[in-house]
Amino acid sequence: MYRDRLNTLKGFLINDLDGSVLNGYKYFQDKGYLEIITCGATHGYLPFMTNEKAVRAQLEVAAQTHEKHFGRRPLGIWLPECAYYAGLEYKLEEAGIKYFFVDTHGILYSKPRPRYGTYAPVYAKNGTAAFGRDYFLYPFKTLPSKSLIKNPFNVFSLSRYISTTGLKLGSSFVLHNSLPTSSMLLSKYLMYLSRR
Repeated sequence: MYRDRLNTLKGFLINDLDGSVLNGYKYFQDKGYLEIITCGATHGYLPFMTNEKAVRAQLEVAAQTHEKHFGRRPLGIWLPECAYYAGLEYKLEEAGIKYFFVDTHGILYSKPRPRYGTYAPVYAKNGTAAFGRDYFLYPFKTLPSKSLIKNPFNVFSLSRYISTTGLKLGSSFVLHNSLPTSSMLLSKYLMYLSRR
């Protein structure tokens, strides 16, 4: 039974996907059913990179690699550790990236706080959209507070305010990688598309 299943999957991989799982994703992307986004080339923590060329390289190499494998440049990026800093949206724009995912705190601690919190995108002056992670998916009952910052295994906090579009994005970045639900991402993305 298991051998038959393995042989079926192996045949699918070799015959239908030409030996690459990526071809399956590319198929659905090309049909318009899926949008594949990128991440930083080496998952480098962008706010701590002091060399602007290194940040640009992280984004450009990621976009080029994406294009090599999927036949087009990515429109979106899951920022490494969902970490944002002021001005990053312009570097994203240079790489052809139209939207990015940022940690929940980058949205919720904004000044002024966005009306819909993490349930709608926030736009920078250049039109780049920021989507916040869904804070209900964190492994704690409430948003991380200063008391949780003491535990380095849960939270790494950068308590600074970032000015982009006249709104200030507070930036505390959680290292835990819980992903937003696909339905929440879909609704956020549909809001983004309706605004373009």
